[in-house]
Amino acid sequence: MKQTRLKPDDRRELIVITVLALAQGMNYKKVRRVDIAEALGISGPAVQYHFGTMPKLQRAVMRAACRRAAVGDENALRVVAQGLADGNSFAVRVSDEIKKKASEAICK
Repeated sequence: MKQTRLKPDDRRELIVITVLALAQGMNYKKVRRVDIAEALGISGPAVQYHFGTMPKLQRAVMRAACRRAAVGDENALRVVAQGLADGNSFAVRVSDEIKKKASEAICK
């Protein structure tokens, strides 16, 4: 079966969503390029192509998690909680309500 080539923005979004899902079993900073590539059926260099460095990918993941947490995404709340624990600059700027929900999500 031929795989459809995604537009770069769509591929980036898919990578971020995948990291959010993988981060449920580990801290978002511990998700490796090879884990992402394996989950998506792409190569590690393809992940690197879209984000460059892992810190850039981690920033994109945390920004997405903060946006998604604002609408109650449970997975995103857990990642925001991880970011709060790490002192991530995006996570610490979310509202107190989201911080509270993130703390509750990680305790479930």
